Amino acid sequence: MTPWAFSIGLATCTGACAAGNPVGTSVSTLAPEVAELPRDAAAAAPRPDASEASAASREPATPDVTDSGGSGDAPDMGPAPQSVVLVDEPPAHISHGTKPAMAWPVRARARRRPGKPYHPDPRIVIDVLDAQGAAAADLQRIARDAGYWPFRRCYEDGLRRDQELAGRVSLALAIAPSGQVVQSAVTRATLHDRTVMACVAREARQISFAPGAGIATAATDVALATGDEPVAVSVPVARAAEIRRSLQSVWPAAQQCYAQALVVDPQVGGRIELLFRIDVHGEIAEVSPGSTDMASSELGRCVLAAYRGLRLGLHEANQERHFVYALHFERDPTPNAPERP
Repeated sequence: MTPWAFSIGLATCTGACAAGNPVGTSVSTLAPEVAELPRDAAAAAPRPDASEASAASREPATPDVTDSGGSGDAPDMGPAPQSVVLVDEPPAHISHGTKPAMAWPVRARARRRPGKPYHPDPRIVIDVLDAQGAAAADLQRIARDAGYWPFRRCYEDGLRRDQELAGRVSLALAIAPSGQVVQSAVTRATLHDRTVMACVAREARQISFAPGAGIATAATDVALATGDEPVAVSVPVARAAEIRRSLQSVWPAAQQCYAQALVVDPQVGGRIELLFRIDVHGEIAEVSPGSTDMASSELGRCVLAAYRGLRLGLHEANQERHFVYALHFERDPTPNAPERP
């Protein structure tokens, strides 16, 4: 995949923001008509409903973006291009009907911490460092309660790609009087995985805080650390690398599906699992939704349609007649960061 560079208003990363792309990751520029989030947290407003969001997405996002073919009152302005991160996993065996078969990798070194109790699971610590318009302690209590499992799922998705992944993601949150998070921007990160950073920022918008008298802001740190045990990874099928290369040829169409989904819902994102059935000639006979909810969404149906037209081009019949293929879509939280060589 060829990486494209661009900028969005979802998150402006500074300081130690990481830009590494794991194997099987594509960072692409697409230009759907999607409105930016407000950059000034104090000016944030409650998120509009779907009809309002769709209409707002047709307005120019920033005054410094030139539209190559625009017309009307502002002919020199167009929608901000979208930085899309797409990461996949190798085609895997199927277990329990639709889920990938999982196994625990053998860790190269022990991770037991001297003098510390045994803790097998990943460690997720959420701290509200500063707050305006609400008590930091109240925000932290709710954030820790509501954010732990969503953030852990984001992190475990990254740990399946890199068992040593660890770091911190700093967020600037804007909270409406209703308690809804209307902006979640990555301000700093030491985590070398854009997909996990974007996932944490997106999931933070799903946290519901207590209603208040006005807009509140909060500077929040999410620390992600490995546990004493590895995270289970999917079990690849035979010739997984060859099949994966063929499946990745559909990524431009899949990324366009995601760009279209962002027009309707700028916060859509996450993991899609697709089930493949292969015929005796080694070609795709059927593609169906997997166990994830997104596989049955409009985005999932669009991605399914893109893969149904693919020819794997295997030289001989694949030994595996069924496999599951996982894709994870996010908006890039570090669109201006340089690529790792």
